[in-house]
Amino acid sequence: MDWLVAYIMNIRLKGGLTVLHYNVDFGVDLIGEPEKIYILPLLGLVLAVINTVLLGMVYKNDRFTASILLAATIFINIFLFIALAFIYLFNFNLI
Repeated sequence: MDWLVAYIMNIRLKGGLTVLHYNVDFGVDLIGEPEKIYILPLLGLVLAVINTVLLGMVYKNDRFTASILLAATIFINIFLFIALAFIYLFNFNLI
């Protein structure tokens, strides 16, 4: 889902600068090309792969730790999706 939102944003923002990060205290603090929007889904994918590899190594010995790793992967990707959603809303003046 993260990749789909990033792809849609990249297509709709072609040719201009986009807000990549917004902070409530300081406002817009990172502006760049729309292609850089793929950093968040890529970060989620890398963390999911790392956690999955760790999960595979730990699962036979400690199922609780494996469950924690799986939950962490899910929560990380949910928060990255929320970050992408707010970037989308801010770039298209919906907030």
